[in-house]
Amino acid sequence: MWQTQTAPAAGGTIGQTQTVCAPSQESGADTRQTQTETPPFDTSKYSLGKLCPRRHEYGTTGQSLLRRDNRYCPACDREKWHEKYAPRQRRPRQVQPAAATTGRSAADADAAFARMQALQAQGLTLAQIAAQLTAEGLRTK
Repeated sequence: MWQTQTAPAAGGTIGQTQTVCAPSQESGADTRQTQTETPPFDTSKYSLGKLCPRRHEYGTTGQSLLRRDNRYCPACDREKWHEKYAPRQRRPRQVQPAAATTGRSAADADAAFARMQALQAQGLTLAQIAAQLTAEGLRTK
């Protein structure tokens, strides 16, 4: 029967552990060693700390990787961002008719267009037509 213990790797490099397998006291078998590494991280930006509320474990350390400046878990931040913004990005945009976006009905737009054509037939310039339609209460934009 083998017992497994996790100890810091030789040289004290952060982010690396060494698993030492030793026989139990009952067995007289030889000792064997295997090297298991957790992914290295930038110690100037991150540190290991207690598990975050969402239980993100860094490698097999039993701890969470936390930012040094605010002690927040980057995996939690990433998940929260996706929960907040990803639904907006996946939603297809709904195109609304022009009359609905401006608050006027299609009948109003048709009436304004017909009136513009009538005023153009009278020989008025576009500036004069716009002033006349505004005075009549018809929107030009």
